Amino acid sequence: MLFTLTFDVTYTNGGRDTVKTRPATDVAFERKFDRTLASLFMSAPFPKDGEEPDTAAFGRWFGETFRTEWTYFLAHHAARTSLPFDEWIETVDAIEWRFGERVDPTQPGPSAS
Repeated sequence: MLFTLTFDVTYTNGGRDTVKTRPATDVAFERKFDRTLASLFMSAPFPKDGEEPDTAAFGRWFGETFRTEWTYFLAHHAARTSLPFDEWIETVDAIEWRFGERVDPTQPGPSAS
């Protein structure tokens, strides 16, 4: 299973935006940082179905695993903004992560035709 990531972005001007990753975001990340997103999440302490999440363990894992730039890069790409990254990041006040729904890559998506 794959996950979509959702970012709640708060801008310095008080504006807010919610953006979600998509396949193009994943590929852009992998090309830029030469790392797969899947490999980063393989060791994450996600709860099993029916279990309560261990937020402390997840916080430690996240803090030790992710570079700050990776988070902002993913949100920037997901936002589909025309601003270059360095300009866009100057407008950001805060970003909050949310893990979205699980995506089953074996299920067919909508047809392109």
